[in-house]
Amino acid sequence: MPALAQRLSVGLLHTVQALRHSKLAAKLWLVTQGAQAVAGETRLQVAQAALWGFGRTLAIEQPDLACTCLDLSPEADADNLTALLTELAGHDGEDQIAWRAGTRQVARLARHQETAQGLTQPEGPFRVQLANYGSPDELRLVPITRRAPEAHEVEVEVKTTALNFRDVLNSLGMLKDYYAEVLGIKRAEDVPLGFECAGTIVAVGADVTDLHVGDEVAVATQGSFASYVTVEAYCVARKPASLSFEAAAGVPTAFLTAYYALHNVAQLQAGDRILIHSAAGGVGQAAVQLAQAVGAEVFATASTGKWDALKAQGIQHVMNSRTLDFADEIMQITNGKGVDVILNSLNGDFIDKSFAVLAQGGRFVEIGKIGIWDEAKVAELRPDAQYYPFDLGEVTTADPSLMTSMLNAVMQGFEEGKLSALPQTTFPITDVANAYRYMQQTKHVGKVVLTFTDATPAAIHADGSYLVTGGLGGLGLQVAQYLADQGARHLVLTSRSGANTEAAQTLVQNLTEQGISVSVVKGDVANADDVARMLDVAQSQAPLRGVIHAAGLIDDGRVFQQTPERFARVMAPKVLGAWLLHNQTQDLPLDFFISFSSIASLTGSPGQTNYSAANAVVDMLMQQRRAQGLPGISINWGPWAETGMAADLSFEGEGLDKIAPDAGIQVLAELIQRAPHMPAQIGVFPMNWSKFMQQFPANQIPPFVSQMQRKQTPKQAKAASTGSDIMQRLQNATAADKQTLLVEYISAQLTQVLGLDASQTTPPDQHWNELGLDSLMTVELKNRLDRALHVSIPLETIMQEATTQLLANMVIKRLEDKIATQGDDGAPAEDAYAKNQAGLDAEVAMLQAIPQTYVNVDEQRERQVLIDGRWRCDFASCNYLGMDLHPDVINSIPAALDKWGVHPSWTRAVASPGLYPELEQELADLLGSPTTLVFPSIHLLHLGVLPMLAGFNGVILKDNAAHHSIYEACLRSQADGIEWLEFAHNDLADLERKLSRYRPEQSKIIAIDGVYSMSGEFPPLPEMSALAKKYNALIYVDDAHGVGVIGENPTEDMPYGHGGCGIVKYFGLDYEADRIIYVGGLSKSFSSYGAFITCFDQAMKSRLSLAGPFVFSGPSPVASLASALAGLKVNRTEGERMRRQVYQLTHKLVSSAKAMGYEVDNEHDFPIVGVVIGNVDEVTEACKLLWEYDILITPAIYPAVPMHRNLVRFSITASNTEAEIDQAIKGLQAVWDMIHAKEAVAA
Repeated sequence: MPALAQRLSVGLLHTVQALRHSKLAAKLWLVTQGAQAVAGETRLQVAQAALWGFGRTLAIEQPDLACTCLDLSPEADADNLTALLTELAGHDGEDQIAWRAGTRQVARLARHQETAQGLTQPEGPFRVQLANYGSPDELRLVPITRRAPEAHEVEVEVKTTALNFRDVLNSLGMLKDYYAEVLGIKRAEDVPLGFECAGTIVAVGADVTDLHVGDEVAVATQGSFASYVTVEAYCVARKPASLSFEAAAGVPTAFLTAYYALHNVAQLQAGDRILIHSAAGGVGQAAVQLAQAVGAEVFATASTGKWDALKAQGIQHVMNSRTLDFADEIMQITNGKGVDVILNSLNGDFIDKSFAVLAQGGRFVEIGKIGIWDEAKVAELRPDAQYYPFDLGEVTTADPSLMTSMLNAVMQGFEEGKLSALPQTTFPITDVANAYRYMQQTKHVGKVVLTFTDATPAAIHADGSYLVTGGLGGLGLQVAQYLADQGARHLVLTSRSGANTEAAQTLVQNLTEQGISVSVVKGDVANADDVARMLDVAQSQAPLRGVIHAAGLIDDGRVFQQTPERFARVMAPKVLGAWLLHNQTQDLPLDFFISFSSIASLTGSPGQTNYSAANAVVDMLMQQRRAQGLPGISINWGPWAETGMAADLSFEGEGLDKIAPDAGIQVLAELIQRAPHMPAQIGVFPMNWSKFMQQFPANQIPPFVSQMQRKQTPKQAKAASTGSDIMQRLQNATAADKQTLLVEYISAQLTQVLGLDASQTTPPDQHWNELGLDSLMTVELKNRLDRALHVSIPLETIMQEATTQLLANMVIKRLEDKIATQGDDGAPAEDAYAKNQAGLDAEVAMLQAIPQTYVNVDEQRERQVLIDGRWRCDFASCNYLGMDLHPDVINSIPAALDKWGVHPSWTRAVASPGLYPELEQELADLLGSPTTLVFPSIHLLHLGVLPMLAGFNGVILKDNAAHHSIYEACLRSQADGIEWLEFAHNDLADLERKLSRYRPEQSKIIAIDGVYSMSGEFPPLPEMSALAKKYNALIYVDDAHGVGVIGENPTEDMPYGHGGCGIVKYFGLDYEADRIIYVGGLSKSFSSYGAFITCFDQAMKSRLSLAGPFVFSGPSPVASLASALAGLKVNRTEGERMRRQVYQLTHKLVSSAKAMGYEVDNEHDFPIVGVVIGNVDEVTEACKLLWEYDILITPAIYPAVPMHRNLVRFSITASNTEAEIDQAIKGLQAVWDMIHAKEAVAA
């Protein structure tokens, strides 16, 4: 890595110098891959960060080059080329940009925000209680009464407890139905929080003989978030002295599951090959250690971002857990023999593929719960295999002694050094809300641990040693004195020249006289042997607990004066030194690893391209360490006063003050004390930002530092409060101030939930769905606002269209409505029902201003309708094939009525008219599916089927342009414990980014439209199918508009394709192989009333027939069933002619509208033609003018469409004529002329 960083820097140096000599007026782009820590990646390209450090200084020295740094994904991402071309094509002034999965991000310097004050700890025993569902902010510390142990119990004083993701879901209320219905716990405050802890036994029951008061133990129990717990003795085991309480708290859940699976069930032996799925998770990590301890050969799967961490554990065979490629890789590595043992937590096709790599007579251990094989299936397909599904809770409940023996065995493994603790991030129990949010935002690696200790633990320990490189320079001596003052008794100070100054000799002597062991090591930190010797000296004194890499030197000169040799001289101690220290301490249990970096690598510094490049590499190396679960902080120091390399320089004109030594050491002390909770990179420099900004013209402030000129107003500071007094402040505010107050308050809540610094405000009109809100954040934000503002904000609004301004307006309106319904004495001042009706009346009045709404049709002849005494062209009907007027369809109804009556009243769960099986077979024949199931309507179908398909704890990912009926089904699903979220319309990158968050075995449904009803757009279905296969998901397609029109084998002559068999066949896909469930309606092309869903087999059909809307709705009217059957038969004989007619008419209208200059929402000439007009007033005038041309269309107005893209929608059918299309074209031309005439007058 260091050699590559040097080569890249020198290559850039030569490029810049060559540009100057050639006198080219060139713009410089520095394009890297993975050189910036953007999205929690673990596979950072540390060496490439040198270019960013170099570029930041170059931007100041040579502004004419307009140097721009662009970082692309480190993975082989198809979006990388698109991102590069996008940036090259147009520039908005941003000069530090990163692209990940199709999302553009820009770099900003932000003020570090101190953690909010925590909870007050009660006197005496207490526990963490969830006061209300909704947010981690609802967590409280409440007193409890200690319970004396029964005969077989012990009482434990809890020192630490580990957080699990289930605790986070509990706080948001996402499991409250499960707790109420299954566990009988109906109140949030009664939910037991926590599942594992560590502490000291303070009392034992009469029959407990193997545990004693004073024993330090690990405990597996519910309700562990308490200062004291009383539990059955079998849930407790002594912890080794070498295992800290923090580490021990995270042992029980993961290690017990893995231990039972590998030792008790699989009986893993040395030499066995074992496949561990999801090996980077808690159970997976424990299983890796247990397998390595017995000498098994490990094959591991994990997401690609975690491969480096697994390989660092000595695992040679690491494969992707998101695809099925692992099977072929394993068979190739093992020469077709496969593996002896599989520890599986995945489902679906992953189980099939896993069995395929299981050797003859192998052991398959199943810890998953969803879609697992039963014993009959295993006996049929793999009778040779030993199959072991289990639930640890059931096993240990049946045999409590097993819990004891396994806990003791696991602890013995730690005692003997065969096992090591998972990484931990610790929070004091008083900061429990921030711990929850830390896990909620998936910032953690390993375990998040809560500590119950009263005092902040010492960061510096007398029984440890501490290494300071550059420790004999001015700054290093200050650090050494600080470490000694904090209790360090073993210091190792290094430099190339040794203690050759009076200051160094004096300090060493003084510390030695105080009884402190100070070892001076003369050596070069850029030499591997010297670094090994430094570490040996430290370890010989006491276990090394901390490293401070302060070595470095400068060799300043403008970029045209720099040489490769000067770069090498500067980069050696910084980059190579940090790299050698990193490599040689990776296996040591350090408390901290701190690298002294420079402000130069953050903001640039003229004359220091080499120093900036070197420190930028060190900055990214610390990011890499943190991503791997290792300690690491890079401090971008400003210049120090009195000591250090810049002590004699002046920065007054730049607004930069020097750091007083005492103040600098105080900051260092805080960073060491709170190292696990601090960012991996943090700048420390006193800056007068107003003065700093004066260096630049008003419109040329570097974007990177642009947020630093923003100052929080008193109102903003007040808005960021807990919100307990927000309602009082609103009541006291003037009407003009209320909106400002709400915007500030809502913005502060958004900032907190996103985990941003308070200075990182978002514009009031920025859409929240652009900010990276995930589903858990959305739920918490809704809960916060609902609770504080006493209004209910629809989840759909937050997920789809929310801006801070929009929500402020919504809250004001709802609060006004509430206030208006109460007088001063609390008596009703205005009838609430009348108020509501008045609001609805206003909406109706707006719609009635448009003539094509709420009209009565007196007569119909083909596609001409008689309204108010005038015959008008009907472009509002969605009978695309014109079946509603076909004589065969009309004539099919009387015979059916004679046989079945108007409406047999059976529920289909009891009996179905014979028309149903005939219709379901006809639909299956049309679609090419195994079978279908007919529902009364597509809306009822969604409400019943989507929750069944997702199942408890499943996820629905909905395209944000999918039909509203799918949205309502998502809301219905949420009541069943199903999570749902939206992805950007047809955005594959956004969809993949969100799919990748979920476990492979978790049920995932991608819910989309086939042909979109407003625009006629098609989804990228083949690409979505590939993602569904990759992430073990199903695609749920609502093709209500496409079926009957879109078909297979599209050609230039017939772009719709043939047969009308729908969007799936249009793309040449298969329902089962491509993981697609296809849903359609009968009301469009087939002029009937009903809906259907394809089923993979009869078993799936039987399961879906259990859906509530299927069971509890009566059958469809006989006339609807008969007309649908007749329409399907007509389609076989006349459908091609009808579709050709529709296409020709539609193509003519679309081409003409576009030729006039209209924006037309139609890319495939589908017979839904949305012509964009403008705002609501403009579309109202357009509709009135079209009415004068005797044209009936469907107006699409806000909020069904964006506010400034209101449109008129033409629906074309095979029954329309060329003359009617000509009439529509004339009407559109008149509208165009009217709009542009008004614009000309206004201009």
